[in-house]
Amino acid sequence: MAYLINKRHIFLHIPKTGGTWIEHIVKNSELNIRKIGFNKHVTYDYVCANLNFDYDNSHIFRRILPRVQRHKFNYFCVLRNPLTWYESLFNHLIRFNFKKFGSPGDNFHWHIWSKLSEINSDNFNGFMDQLMQISPGFASSTFNAYMLNSNAVYLKKENLRIDLLKLSRMFNLAINEELIFSSEEMNISNKTPIFWDEKIYKKVLIYDKSSFDKYNYETKNIVQIR
Repeated sequence: MAYLINKRHIFLHIPKTGGTWIEHIVKNSELNIRKIGFNKHVTYDYVCANLNFDYDNSHIFRRILPRVQRHKFNYFCVLRNPLTWYESLFNHLIRFNFKKFGSPGDNFHWHIWSKLSEINSDNFNGFMDQLMQISPGFASSTFNAYMLNSNAVYLKKENLRIDLLKLSRMFNLAINEELIFSSEEMNISNKTPIFWDEKIYKKVLIYDKSSFDKYNYETKNIVQIR
C-alpha cells in the first residue's frame, strides 16, 4: 500500500528499494497514517484514484479525485541503482520460486510486476535476457510509474537512513530519529553471487540510461561482470 502520513504526505513504495523498512519506521513513530489501496506497491496513478479520504478503519477506498486536488500532497519514495535493483529483483523472485504477481490487464489482480509472470529462468542472465525482450528498461519504467507525474522527493537506498532523516526534518514529519538509526534492514533477499554477461550489462546501460543520468547513478564497479 501507499501510506498517507499526517494527512499531507504520501509514501509511494517502489518494490525492492527498502520500502518495507520505511513502512516499519513510519508505523512505529506514532504518526497519523492511512493505507491507500490494498496492493503494497500501488503507483501514483492508482493513488490519485483513491484520495477522497473516505475511511473504513485504516484504509482509503477508490473514488476519482479531481485532477486539481492531486498535487496538494507531498510525495516521496525510494530509488536505487538500476543495476543492483535488477539483482535484488532476481533474488526476490528466486526466493519465492517465481511467484506470479497478478496478470497483465487484470485490474483487480494488478501488480507492477505483472509483466514478469511469463519469466521463469533461474539463471540471472537468462532472466535478464527474457525481461529485456518483454520490457526493455524495466527498472526505469517501474521508477517512472511512481516518479514521473508525482514530482516525488526521492531518497536513495544507498544512503537511506540519512536521506530519511533529512526528509523528516524537511517535511516536519516527526519520524522517530532513534528508530531510523537503530532499526535493522528488512525483507532482504538472499544475496546469491551474480556475474553479469557483458552484453546484458551493456544493454541495461542503454535501456536504463535515463535513470542512470537523471538520478546520478554510477555504472562502473557496481556489479561483477564476466
